[in-house]
Amino acid sequence: MIKSVIRYLKNPSLIKEYFVRKHNMNQIKMIVRDFEAVNKDTLSYFNLAIEEYVKGGGFRYNRNFQLYKLISIYSILQKHQPSSVLELGSGSTTSVLNHWSKDNETKVTVFEESDKWMENTKGIISRIGGLSPRLNMTFNKRMMSQEKPIEVFRYTDIYKDQLDILIIDGPSTLVDGDFKAEVFTDDLDEMLNFNYPKVILIDNRKSTYAHLKKKISDKYHMKPSSNWTLKTERMKASDMNNYSILTLK
Repeated sequence: MIKSVIRYLKNPSLIKEYFVRKHNMNQIKMIVRDFEAVNKDTLSYFNLAIEEYVKGGGFRYNRNFQLYKLISIYSILQKHQPSSVLELGSGSTTSVLNHWSKDNETKVTVFEESDKWMENTKGIISRIGGLSPRLNMTFNKRMMSQEKPIEVFRYTDIYKDQLDILIIDGPSTLVDGDFKAEVFTDDLDEMLNFNYPKVILIDNRKSTYAHLKKKISDKYHMKPSSNWTLKTERMKASDMNNYSILTLK
């Protein structure tokens, strides 16, 4: 504790960063609270999904932030009412897509490069309410190539059907035990030969966002994730977005 105080006193910018982040995390608490006020049962389902996800080997971090992520994707589904969704990489968000598709005519396809993790996700969803008949989880092998100065990841199979929402949270950027920051996912490059999704969501992956900004900013309105400025800019709850959001013009 004393070492932390000394560290902050030696670097005033850290003090500012602390209070900015604290303010923004309070805004996230507000988002969760407001959602619960009108979607109590859905939030209970999200909490259960997170608990099972962590038990199954998923990352554990701030619970409000985890809920905020699931609320973000659910709110986007409510807003756009998609008929088709493709998620690259399965996880806790897959439970949200499954939950949504059970009550809506939405076809959900999930590409997952790990057989073990795919079965784990299916098991989690089965335990907390059952798999939707409109959810299709598919094993899709990861490919990696070197395109200097960064590495490129993509799935072997390309999605060729009409698509309303694309969620980019895969494939994994884990290489030799380390997560690579300077990589991008270029599955969309091939998919654009068949259709332009109405909405593209990118979970973190700054390099992927930068790549797509160069490639398709003439066709999409682009809004970067507010998570990237969580420690540097005070934000209102209404201005926060967990995902980078690309909306077709």
